[in-house]
Amino acid sequence: DLYTYDFVHGYYDHMRYACSDAALDLDLPQSMMDEWEITIEGNVPNPYTAKLPDLIAEAEEAGVIVTKASKMVCDWNPTGGGGIGQTEITGIPVSWLIERAGGMTDGTNSVRCVRADGSSKSGIDVAKLEDNYLVYKMGGEYLDARRGFPCTNWVEGVDAQINSKQVASYKVTNEDIDYTDKWAGNPNAWHNENGDAMNKPNATILGIPDGLLIQNGEPFTFNGYVDAYDKKIASMEFSMDQGET
Repeated sequence: DLYTYDFVHGYYDHMRYACSDAALDLDLPQSMMDEWEITIEGNVPNPYTAKLPDLIAEAEEAGVIVTKASKMVCDWNPTGGGGIGQTEITGIPVSWLIERAGGMTDGTNSVRCVRADGSSKSGIDVAKLEDNYLVYKMGGEYLDARRGFPCTNWVEGVDAQINSKQVASYKVTNEDIDYTDKWAGNPNAWHNENGDAMNKPNATILGIPDGLLIQNGEPFTFNGYVDAYDKKIASMEFSMDQGET
């Protein structure tokens, strides 16, 4: 149930949404994954194109496939908002894909993820490559249409828009990108004109519909989240009386 912003990347996202269970509930053919190609190009000695299943098999044999719990959060997630989620991802480290091409040449500072329609959100700082994965499963299952079957880019610690769906290539470059800019995957929440974080830390309580009666003296289980983007939560405090206790 990981959230997805279907409107963010235009035409292809509308197509993905139309195939999803939220709309037409269509299954994309297995042949699409069988024939899907990934290209590694740009500032590498040995650029190549390979089919996704072959890369998965080779990565499995090399023992580099990563399966882990991972968080995705939108820079613009409002206070108490739902633009955040955690799931188990399974994918190939993009650093391994680049090593397969002979590594990066001198002067490289960015890796641009290009979608099947030829568009790209932004380059990824090479310092984030250790957190960058070509993901083909979530929660142990292959992706559905809405989440970018057969594969999606996934980078921890940056804005969710960098997680582009239906990846076709990674272009290793030396682009001049300001990674502190909020449009380039800044991981540090949304800031106002004074530089103050407006949604960091962020917390919400979920599953409490309007009109719910919670009985005095009876136990009640709260569900929700608390998050601080790239920082760990040290402690939490709760008050039911506007902070008196």
